[in-house]
Amino acid sequence: MSLEKLQVHFHSEIIYSDNSNIVHNGRTTIGDLEKLNKDVFQTTQNLDKALTQIEDCQNEMQGIRQRIVQEEQQLRNILSPLHQPSDSDKTEQRIKNLSKKKRKFLQKKNS
Repeated sequence: MSLEKLQVHFHSEIIYSDNSNIVHNGRTTIGDLEKLNKDVFQTTQNLDKALTQIEDCQNEMQGIRQRIVQEEQQLRNILSPLHQPSDSDKTEQRIKNLSKKKRKFLQKKNS
């Protein structure tokens, strides 16, 4: 915004000046201001993109943290000394059943 004000100020001073040096230097300054304005605009866009990427990464990290907390809680529950012995028995039985199914499958496959 202030760059635009400077451009207007220099432009109006240049138009009403009879000194060719002032006109030349003023136009050069206006050109420099326009380039600076474009550079600032481009830099602002790049910063906006970078901020968006940072926010996306932070959101992804938050999701990962939540999953880690959930997995840690599940692990604590499994390793907790308060779990019922019947849970271990059930797990052991499931493993045995899966082993039997695997053996049967392999036997059928080899036959």
